[in-house]
Amino acid sequence: MKEKHDKTEESGSDDVVFESEEDSTPADQIKKLRERLKIALAEKEEYLAGWQRAKADLVNYKRETLRESDIRAQCAVEDTMEALLPVLDSFVLAQSHKETWEKVDQNWRQGIEYIHAELLRTLSDRGLALIDPPVGSPFNIAMHAGVENVHTDDVEKDGMIAEVVQKGYLLSDKVLRPARVKVFQYRE
Repeated sequence: MKEKHDKTEESGSDDVVFESEEDSTPADQIKKLRERLKIALAEKEEYLAGWQRAKADLVNYKRETLRESDIRAQCAVEDTMEALLPVLDSFVLAQSHKETWEKVDQNWRQGIEYIHAELLRTLSDRGLALIDPPVGSPFNIAMHAGVENVHTDDVEKDGMIAEVVQKGYLLSDKVLRPARVKVFQYRE
């Protein structure tokens, strides 16, 4: 059987025109067409599988890109919050010197207290929370950093916080800075 390619085949059509029907029987022609159909179906499956893999790869790429973008954004927020912690410490330090603080003009003090409160509110709205453990609460290594042991003869106080030296901060349940504390240590 000889196949003749006409103009429709050159334009991309898969029509087959046979030169002579004398060279082959209809059974032979059907057999040849079935072989071509089998090859075409195999190619279709291969192309479909390739397309599905490419589509899955694209979905995975988009998901990974979004995850990485979220991580970068979270890191940027953490870096910004960590950079602001010394500013918060400065407000606390300025207000902790009671004698000096009381000598300052009352309007100025109120302005500074307002700015401090506004800064805390803004940071809180973005997930920042204070770690300020009460004296006598248990020491928690995940939230507190022990800076000094304070000896006690009361066994009940062993492992309890004696004093908060510096407050700590959480950002969305992640410790940015643990509270620095002095811890009671029992000693007979």
